[in-house]
Amino acid sequence: MKRNIGLAFLILIFFSISGCDVNKEPYVYPTEYDFEYQVTGTASRANIIYQDLRGNYIEKTNAALPWNYQTHYYDNQAGVTPVYLSAQSLDSAPASVTVTINAKGALYKQATLSGDYVFVAVYGTLP
Repeated sequence: MKRNIGLAFLILIFFSISGCDVNKEPYVYPTEYDFEYQVTGTASRANIIYQDLRGNYIEKTNAALPWNYQTHYYDNQAGVTPVYLSAQSLDSAPASVTVTINAKGALYKQATLSGDYVFVAVYGTLP
């Protein structure tokens, strides 16, 4: 019995020292935004390279167009997280390729080129 009282006393002391405060404000999660990479155009296929939001470069070879990748990001990633998207047409006949980055539900970056085996890229940081 004395051992249980001693254990309860130690637990009480631990919580009082650890700063356990029941009156703290609840955690507020950061705002979440939509994010999308798109590759479109008159080209039928392209080699695509994009940077995911963790900084990894991903390559999609011989991808059918149109192509897209969608995810989400948080406001604490804005201004510091790099983004990159490029595509090279695999069509020998003149064709167009457009690479687009959409963020927060709006157009962020876009570029278009036309010709044989064109290469186009856009990059920046999350807005």
